[in-house]
Amino acid sequence: MNKILTRRELMKIIGQSAKLQTMPRRLPILEYGGFSYLVDARQRRFREVGNPHRFIDFDSPEGAGICDRSVVIPCPFCGIKSVVYRDTLRDVITCWRCEGEFPIDLSVRWAE
Repeated sequence: MNKILTRRELMKIIGQSAKLQTMPRRLPILEYGGFSYLVDARQRRFREVGNPHRFIDFDSPEGAGICDRSVVIPCPFCGIKSVVYRDTLRDVITCWRCEGEFPIDLSVRWAE
């Protein structure tokens, strides 16, 4: 079951994930406002995939809103956690690690 996390819990999970990695890795991707953003825990920002110079800081008002409206969903295939914006229009997401596709629990979108 998907769990809705507080902003602090979300930042803790993202930060722990970054600390555990010692080699180059593929960053998780979050879709928001029609753009795809890399979740860069080390720099604490969402960086646009197509233009990495365009970013949203986690601590900015917009970044805080993204964090507050995001959920962490574990991949059923590899167990890695993906960050999903609750208002996404997608029914299926692709794991950023194993590239397996799995459905999003639609009830997560509207839970508060």
